[in-house]
Amino acid sequence: ILNRKQTVILGVEGCGKTSVLSSFFNREYRMKKLEDNILITSVTEFPSDLDSDAIYNHFTDMVINAVRLLLQCGKKAEMDAILEQCEGIRKTSESAETCFEGVVSYIHTDCGYRVVFVVDNFETFTSSATVTMKHHENMRKLLKHSQYIVATNYDLTEDSLPDDVSGSLYLMNFAGNEVELGGWSEAETREFLEEKLKGNKIAFSDAVIRRVYELSGGIPFLVGVTADYIYDHIENGQTVDTFSAQEL
Repeated sequence: ILNRKQTVILGVEGCGKTSVLSSFFNREYRMKKLEDNILITSVTEFPSDLDSDAIYNHFTDMVINAVRLLLQCGKKAEMDAILEQCEGIRKTSESAETCFEGVVSYIHTDCGYRVVFVVDNFETFTSSATVTMKHHENMRKLLKHSQYIVATNYDLTEDSLPDDVSGSLYLMNFAGNEVELGGWSEAETREFLEEKLKGNKIAFSDAVIRRVYELSGGIPFLVGVTADYIYDHIENGQTVDTFSAQEL
């Protein structure tokens, strides 16, 4: 990310991709990076129900909303000037596509900010029926002005993509820049459960904690679900030694 590479964060659902994005690209960090002339959008889940023009409008809105953070940095005059120019670009642009390109290019070339898009659930972009190869090409053209940090449930190889975007030159920029998130270790799972159960009337034995880890694979979301399920059964006087993953 710091080397300005297009980066994809991979991991199964519930492993913590959204938490990583939200905690890393928080307001304080984004404000700090503005001092380095880096404009980072807030973490936005890509909406899968948009039509073609609305996709461009969505990304344009991400940039404009990021500009508003200048107000929190004591740069109201600069913010107002940029927003006014962006509004002018919107009014004079022939299409949503040229508006998106114009806004990103203006903020980079005239204002000196590199734009970083942070997009969660990126698989809804790569698999959306309304996203075409043209969208991919237009986003690729803007790579000299911007950077994309995305999180997705599956990788961006040709085998995992719809046929009509499997040859995307834009997505090829992510190749080799994958960060894969796995589950917690057994020790990390234990630490989480001990904190979660602090103050409760039931404590998990070593065997139960090991069972939670085995069933969940250490995936944070599944650890929570498994622990809640087992806690309820212990509270009701039931045994948990024979739980199977299928039963859970």
